[in-house]
Amino acid sequence: MFNRLLGFRSIQRKIEEKIIQLSFIPGKYFEALYVECSTKIHCHTLDILEVEEKNVRSELLALMKEGQVDTKIEIQKFQLFERINGVSTKSKEIRILMNEYVEKMAEADYGRLVKLLKKSSEAGKLMHNSVKSLYDNYDEAIQTVEKLIKCCEEIINDLFEFRFCNEEGQCEYSFEDPEVLIGASIRSSLQDMINVGEKIINMIKIFSYNHHQLKAKGETDKVQK
Repeated sequence: MFNRLLGFRSIQRKIEEKIIQLSFIPGKYFEALYVECSTKIHCHTLDILEVEEKNVRSELLALMKEGQVDTKIEIQKFQLFERINGVSTKSKEIRILMNEYVEKMAEADYGRLVKLLKKSSEAGKLMHNSVKSLYDNYDEAIQTVEKLIKCCEEIINDLFEFRFCNEEGQCEYSFEDPEVLIGASIRSSLQDMINVGEKIINMIKIFSYNHHQLKAKGETDKVQK
């Protein structure tokens, strides 16, 4: 029985390591995408990262099928995996759109979108650090998630001001505009990063009932209401 439990725990640790590894790929992908779009030269790093993401995802799903120990834990880890996977999927869509419309956008607009890709790579790294901290230090995880959400919201605000409204706040765009299509994809990817952060906080609440910082925050929220 002990050996069996030890084996299950070993699988769980491998699952956690794969989730952390998977969460690191979007940040690297956005950074490589920034390089490709800023130079307009095909970046082979992106192709390598796409293969890596596919392999890690397959290995992770295989481990999850093998390691059924606690249904609640398994569900939480799978939901975290799904949200991270959503970020990766959206980032690949952005690459396709950027390559497709590179010649159809004004140089200034294209340049502004490229800069937002660089900022998105920083958000991706914060997402990775949030996932990593989930398995190391809850306090650090909460602080990093807060930074992640703030970073994503700032970029989303930049996207809104960039194209979706004029200075008077009036909407003046077509859903067929390349800037709108690409901006919407970047915004969707950032929202998925925020969803990852929210999932991490939810997991901490579920698995750490005595976490003082969350408990204090909950009591403060009640007082404010």
